[in-house]
Amino acid sequence: MSSQSDALSEEALDQEFESIVQTIAGLELTDCEIYKAFAPLRWHLFRRKWIKRLQLVVVIAVAVLAVCHISFLNWNASAVGRLAMIKLLPHWDWRPLYKERCLIKGFPGVVQMQSMTQRSKVLFVDDCAVCENIDTISKIDAITFDYLNEHHLLRSLPVLITDSHIQWKDRTWKNMSSFVESIEPLILSRPCNVQTNLIFGIHSSKKSKNTMADLYDMLLNVHKNDSWFLHFRNCEHKTIKITRLLFGKPYFYPAHLEMPYTTWIIMSNNYRKISPRDLNLDGLIVVMQLKGSIRVTLRAKAKCDQICSELVAVIHEGESLVYSTKLWMTEYMPTNTTDTSISFVTETYESRM
Repeated sequence: MSSQSDALSEEALDQEFESIVQTIAGLELTDCEIYKAFAPLRWHLFRRKWIKRLQLVVVIAVAVLAVCHISFLNWNASAVGRLAMIKLLPHWDWRPLYKERCLIKGFPGVVQMQSMTQRSKVLFVDDCAVCENIDTISKIDAITFDYLNEHHLLRSLPVLITDSHIQWKDRTWKNMSSFVESIEPLILSRPCNVQTNLIFGIHSSKKSKNTMADLYDMLLNVHKNDSWFLHFRNCEHKTIKITRLLFGKPYFYPAHLEMPYTTWIIMSNNYRKISPRDLNLDGLIVVMQLKGSIRVTLRAKAKCDQICSELVAVIHEGESLVYSTKLWMTEYMPTNTTDTSISFVTETYESRM
């Protein structure tokens, strides 16, 4: 019925339009007079077109504001965006841009900034003066970040903070099994730089997910006298966020400093080894000892290794070792006691401090 009425109305409009055209032809008006006569109609059509466009802009603006300020919509939009980016990967690999700090390259200012960054990482013999008469690591407590930065970080001197965080007995983990269960998402997310003696071929395994699941099962079933060690780096953004919630941050970590860009878990028990394990770290490092103790050795980098002494720190539960990798390289010795050692390590960009 509605389609018939629409057809009739269109037919009526056509007839009305034809009568208007015939009337205008009978009046013998000039083109200019016809143009002026239809001015109100043209203005009405113009206004209606732009009102529709303005309504569309308002709707889009309201939708954008809603997505930005309503957490539920923001979360869903982010999820859809991530899925879209994943679908885009076969056609355009955007992953190299993810960690870029400048998306516009080729300008003189950008080149200069990059060259300055590269020069800042170069170590000169004159820089070794800050550590040539240092053979121990200072211990302090009740510290502020301003004091830490002024007296230690600016001089690239490591420091051991003895009241860094709460101890194991004050945390929510009842035992070793509950801790392993809490880090299950970290283990099963295929972390980077995994080293362990609990399973063979973990570095080159083609079935990485299954292998990590086996590793998780082994950790749940280790006994007090078993000899083992494990360390791995959380290299995915979601796992780094999980570690922030699990372990928190030391009280001296300032609000203006951005969160770590990657984190590590180091665990060992009753492991007797003569040579230490190397860790490839970069930036401002905080080694938080959650349980037991760990022996960390800092060696000066090339050009300073013959001038500066090795610095050794035994970090106990509730303590943190803070230092910069501008000067120091890191190695640790897995614990040789049956008191399981658990450490949480963070890396933060120093250029943004």
